[in-house]
Amino acid sequence: MRTKKKIEREREYLFTIEGLLARYENEPTIRDLFVEGQSEVSILSELARKLCLDNLSVYSIDNVNVPSDLVRDDYGSGNRGRVVALAHALSQSLASGRASVYCLADKDFDEIFETVISCERLWFTDFSCFEAYLFDSAVIKWIFATYFSVDLSDAALSDILGVCRTLFFVRAAKKKLLNALSWVDPVDQFQLKSGRVLFDEKNFLLRLLHFQGQKAHADEFTELTRRMEGAAQSDFRNYIHKGDLSSIVCWFARERGASQHLCKTEVFNRVLLSQFSLERISEFALFRNLLSWAAT
Repeated sequence: MRTKKKIEREREYLFTIEGLLARYENEPTIRDLFVEGQSEVSILSELARKLCLDNLSVYSIDNVNVPSDLVRDDYGSGNRGRVVALAHALSQSLASGRASVYCLADKDFDEIFETVISCERLWFTDFSCFEAYLFDSAVIKWIFATYFSVDLSDAALSDILGVCRTLFFVRAAKKKLLNALSWVDPVDQFQLKSGRVLFDEKNFLLRLLHFQGQKAHADEFTELTRRMEGAAQSDFRNYIHKGDLSSIVCWFARERGASQHLCKTEVFNRVLLSQFSLERISEFALFRNLLSWAAT
């Protein structure tokens, strides 16, 4: 039964699941894609415009009322969990093969947790997050040279990516063992010495665990982090959290004398996303499949 409170809450959203099911039953030729956030909406909508894919509409999951009881723990937290839950709800109710709608979620930690979430209407990014398609040396060096006006050596770039990798596995261990633990900003543990980036991982873990009353888990936490990091063999873009990259890049730029008002993570993220282009992403199967689906 739909209570008054539930009806009022539904009015805050553009869509309900019930409304979407009716939409796809009645309009089988439309193409809707639901994603985690506004960044993906902006990028994919612009690509659709350039390719004249007029029937493709991209929406943030924030536009959909996804009941919390549909979001299982293994779907992930936040917007990713809601995207996965929506994909499952639509797949369970729509006829198989109906191509009106898909959902796209970040892969997050699935690579290292060996998580398999199978769903007809669900795609995952090839790497840890949508932004990771741009995590390559050419793009990052271009941003440093043209946006920050700061030189970035190959060695410093390797340091930055290495720190991001370490932090990704620390995040993964936190999620696996102590998910309720608050994340700690690692910037205070970065140091620039002779042009190289140093990271005091030991002191960072001290702040993360000991200062939150989790000292007893320190050895188990560290052992799991090392085991996961040692087993990781694939593309480094599977092991970078977008927040860590933007944080360390902006810190490095500040340390090298870049203008303070440029060294803001939210601004860097927009500059990074501006480098999306059809040419840059066309090599990836996800985007080829997406654009082929949208064109049918």
